[in-house]
Amino acid sequence: VDPSGGLFPFRREVTLAFKEGEGLRPGTKYMLVMNAQSLIELNPSLPLLDLFSLCAEESGCPRPYTVFERATVAASRELVPQGNASQPALSAPPSSDGFLIQAAGTGDLEGIVNLSEDPVLQVKLTGDGSRAIKPRAILRVYLWPLTQWNLAGSTCHAECKPFHLSSSKQCEGPMGCSSESFMDADFHSDHNVLKLQLPEVMDFITGAVSHTVRVSSLALPRSGFFPTRAGVQLTKDDDTEPQYLTSSGFLWKYPEPDYLKGRLVLTGRTGYGPRPFVYDQNNTLLFRIQFGATLWNAGYGVG
Repeated sequence: VDPSGGLFPFRREVTLAFKEGEGLRPGTKYMLVMNAQSLIELNPSLPLLDLFSLCAEESGCPRPYTVFERATVAASRELVPQGNASQPALSAPPSSDGFLIQAAGTGDLEGIVNLSEDPVLQVKLTGDGSRAIKPRAILRVYLWPLTQWNLAGSTCHAECKPFHLSSSKQCEGPMGCSSESFMDADFHSDHNVLKLQLPEVMDFITGAVSHTVRVSSLALPRSGFFPTRAGVQLTKDDDTEPQYLTSSGFLWKYPEPDYLKGRLVLTGRTGYGPRPFVYDQNNTLLFRIQFGATLWNAGYGVG
């Protein structure tokens, strides 16, 4: 919903409408993933969102737009102010590609990496001018689609390759490589964030000096997804002064062969259909089809 009537290119309200008989299942947890940008600095002491459950149709409601429930939504983690212009930063497009996903063995060209063929994440890191990225800085890679990845219980290996245009530059030694969840673990325990810590022996990353990080042994999701970018957060070694941007280059994956499924619903009333007997005609049967990748639904009646 655009409260401005279309005069400004932003949205501050989102409506999800469930058709009759297609509501949420009791006792089931659902997760809604959205990307949003705040135009002001958020106040950690105030709720982030107001959530309403209401009867959205003008017909079939005791009263149009009757509100059944209201809840406030808070952040599950402490909000941290973003770094200012004096803090370390990756170069953000279009000036340069601060976090450039590359196909293994390629140069500076933006890559579309098929993880099914080579489960390796290789990225070139470039700083924003003189806002140098120093040793032991922390990178968090938000792997999209967020609901499909789970790195929990798996091990990853990361290494840094020094700037290829100068033999005197260094980026070597152990790198931190672990995973975490971007949500409260009590609600969603899957790890969909890759946490990397740059090595201690490293020349500063600037606009003129780039290093390459290579991550292997990624635990891939069984489902597939179309080419998609990754979200990236950079912080100092004490996890302060964050910067967020999206990658240049894309990741994609084929679904596993046994992931694609289709079956006829046979059990319970749903399986019988409304006309289940031998001489009945025009019975209704339901098929469950699982696609290999998430497909977008533009809504009913939208071309």
